[in-house]
Amino acid sequence: MTVHRSAVLGGATLTLLVGVTAGLVVGGSGGLPWGSHPDAASAATETSSTPVPRTPSEQPLKEGAVEVDQAAEDASSVGRGAIRTLDGAATAFSTYAVWVVGSPAALEDPALVAETIGGTVINSADAQLLAGMQRSAGDTFAAEDGAYRVIGHSGSAERPDQVMVEVAAPLSVKGKTRWAVVGGVVQWTSEGWTVASIQPREVPQPSDADQATDLSSEERAKTLAGLGWRLFADER
Repeated sequence: MTVHRSAVLGGATLTLLVGVTAGLVVGGSGGLPWGSHPDAASAATETSSTPVPRTPSEQPLKEGAVEVDQAAEDASSVGRGAIRTLDGAATAFSTYAVWVVGSPAALEDPALVAETIGGTVINSADAQLLAGMQRSAGDTFAAEDGAYRVIGHSGSAERPDQVMVEVAAPLSVKGKTRWAVVGGVVQWTSEGWTVASIQPREVPQPSDADQATDLSSEERAKTLAGLGWRLFADER
């Protein structure tokens, strides 16, 4: 399998991503309702061949080509992303993350959440945690206000097989909002992009920022640590 950038996809990556704490179900010790776990991307970016800018936080956060479907939080179902590109994978994963947290369908029947976004390829541990996740009306993962990055992929960039994505955005659960990163791997199947693994992680909290564009240089360096972050594209 050809490996690109710094992520090692396949069994190694999925093993790395499976280390979700039980906080996904009962609330994490760090205050993040989905719990927290070590930054799975940090080990990957350390071995990247891309030069690290000396002052990345001072550079403007550029807009990417990915348009997240924030309306998925109100949808009764979510369709499989069918565009087999890196951007298509990021779009699919970001939309799935929105739907998992905020949709009335996920609230009404959490047992079907993993099957809906992951079919038969989703990691069993992640599937169990998604089914047991505590949800309430009004919960939301405001991805459109945050940023995303593609950490790595297997297969060619033109027709990737698996893609590792992270989304950083405000996460509101039971009326409390914290910035969080939801990351994971989507896998291409005959039905389109399917989630192989999906997990949250804790990040340093900004003092007062509702959108990624509100983050100060210092906050960006901490809340959006690492390379490759982009703003979601405005829907036109």
